[in-house]
Amino acid sequence: MKIARQTMKKPTTFTSSQLDSSCIFINVKPYIDEQNHILKESFREKLGEYMKRAEELAEYLHGEEISGNQPEEDD
Repeated sequence: MKIARQTMKKPTTFTSSQLDSSCIFINVKPYIDEQNHILKESFREKLGEYMKRAEELAEYLHGEEISGNQPEEDD
């Protein structure tokens, strides 16, 4: 639990080597409806935000891979 808390406090910018083993930790406790033992609708909204950010990051990294692997053209 201690490790997860420390990880969550770090900034959300990563280097390429860190992304190889990165995980997203989501604290679900605030999203639990304890009376009905289910996750609240707000969790789905938060998860959607994380998924959108992950897609944007994947697109960015994909573009970086493509531009990084292009051979230089001679003029």
